[in-house]
Amino acid sequence: MSSGGLIAGLVALESCRCDICAMELLSDRDVKGLLGFLHEASEVDGPEPFTEGVVEALWQLIPADGGAACNTFSGASPTVKPELRTLLSFSEIDYEWCVHSQSVWTDELDAICRQHVAGDDPHPPVPRFINRPVRRSDVVERATYRRTGLWAEVERLVDSEDALCLWLEVPGDPVLRRFLFGTSRRDGLSDRDVRVLELLTPHLSRLYARAARRSESVPGLELLTPREREVIRLVAAGRTNRETARSLWISPHTVRRHLEHIFEKLEVTTRAAAVARVLGGPPAP
Repeated sequence: MSSGGLIAGLVALESCRCDICAMELLSDRDVKGLLGFLHEASEVDGPEPFTEGVVEALWQLIPADGGAACNTFSGASPTVKPELRTLLSFSEIDYEWCVHSQSVWTDELDAICRQHVAGDDPHPPVPRFINRPVRRSDVVERATYRRTGLWAEVERLVDSEDALCLWLEVPGDPVLRRFLFGTSRRDGLSDRDVRVLELLTPHLSRLYARAARRSESVPGLELLTPREREVIRLVAAGRTNRETARSLWISPHTVRRHLEHIFEKLEVTTRAAAVARVLGGPPAP
């Protein structure tokens, strides 16, 4: 890790210590967990801020029993005002990572979700929710939400009783991200979980900003989508297509399709050549 990256990481840690002192709700264990997560994140020197270790450290901080995920949204419609945006206002929606999820998102669920999300989503990507962690149960009463089509035909089927959502907007980055922690229990997400994510929000933004600066020096990486970058990172770690699919909660066929697109963009024909092109070395054995 470069000295500049180390200094930035230490500055983030010190800033976090100052913030934590004001958060009486957090225990000593929480403080250690937050500092541990930021230390883990500060050690990353690749183009992506969320390696498997960083993702796991985040989930350990907010161990939602329904798992956690980060979606990416890009290509926002210029004709839709920010205060009226929904998930359907974006032309490209993808996953950056998903961990400890107990359900599998299918094309059928996606199609049903699109039918209801514009009118039923309690925390859409509008300005009042940007960079502000929100529990679904704090925005809409459970009884009211259970009368919506989104809950009846989607959330109920994946056993989602509540969710903690953060829409993260990074200055200068056209990609909008949604961090989502789910639970199947009525009390599965506490005030403490909300406070932890509030405290982490500015640091998450800095992690992505620093990763963007690192990726500028990696030839070819800017050609890939966030999901393609995740695939090539796992390939570089020596994962097979099946193992990569399992890690990303997608099918091996989808992994192959991503690799085909990667090969085409990088003008290579093998996995080893693709890894060498964007990461500077061969895949791990």
